[in-house]
Amino acid sequence: MCHGRRYKKFGYSKDNKVNQVQVVMGLLIDDHGIPVSYELFPGNTNDFKTFEPVLRRMRDEYGIKN
Repeated sequence: MCHGRRYKKFGYSKDNKVNQVQVVMGLLIDDHGIPVSYELFPGNTNDFKTFEPVLRRMRDEYGIKN
């Protein structure tokens, strides 16, 4: 199975594009706007559900404590 199929899903389009699949990207940036990390999600994922998984993964990868 192609990995792209895992992410390409029909979802809410902020550009009003209908009948097109999309991919959601959760992007973490530092206080200067420099990208620090990202994660891809299926196109039908609500934006509000992307922050915690990306933050959790960063904590695990870099050993960040509260």
